[in-house]
Amino acid sequence: MKDDTVSMPRRASRVDSLVFACPHCGVQARHNRSDLMRVPKMGGMVPVESTLRSPFGGEAWFATACPSCMGQSVWRGSHMVYPHGQVVPPPHPTMPDEVKELYREAAAVAPASRRAAAALARAAVEKLIRIIDPDAPARANLASRITRIRPQVTEPVGQMLDVVRHIGNKTLHGTEGPDDLVVLVLDDIEGPAVLEQLLSMANDLVDQLIVKPATAAGLWKKLPEGVKPRPH
Repeated sequence: MKDDTVSMPRRASRVDSLVFACPHCGVQARHNRSDLMRVPKMGGMVPVESTLRSPFGGEAWFATACPSCMGQSVWRGSHMVYPHGQVVPPPHPTMPDEVKELYREAAAVAPASRRAAAALARAAVEKLIRIIDPDAPARANLASRITRIRPQVTEPVGQMLDVVRHIGNKTLHGTEGPDDLVVLVLDDIEGPAVLEQLLSMANDLVDQLIVKPATAAGLWKKLPEGVKPRPH
């Protein structure tokens, strides 16, 4: 059994090891695996294999059980086919509760509507930025709020914040035809991986603007007074 990292593929959820975020409760854990078996006409039991013509090919079926909630998932080879074929990262443990609620709602609705999930991902990011930057003007829109915090985040995160804002707006309020980004997130093949990136922005913001500054400040306070730079 391998212990490789798990990532969301372009076609469906994948598992390269049995450590992944449960699609039922979101807890990252090592899941128990059981092969699915069938009884052939001659008797006995043999593993169930896919013989359908599909992008999955002829691969073994198996089930996993979450040790936290006991929720069941069904896999065909390296692809989750139940529930919903999607695994997204759990919310950062330090994420504010009101943001976690939106994040989990986005993850829950994603299998049924990536359009709604993209809008909820945008709402989660905006709620988080409002908490992180309470001094912003009350009527400031999300674009203005992103501009205010952009100097505090890495350039890739700043760029992705603009992507989250744009896709979240256009998937619900686009009056013209969908642009390339909206088409991408709504695509059945590419969409799940793109949506994962949108949701990851909330986790990245928590890490960069809440966790890392607090960790650095705590360690800096432990420096000997003679080592700390003198204030000018």
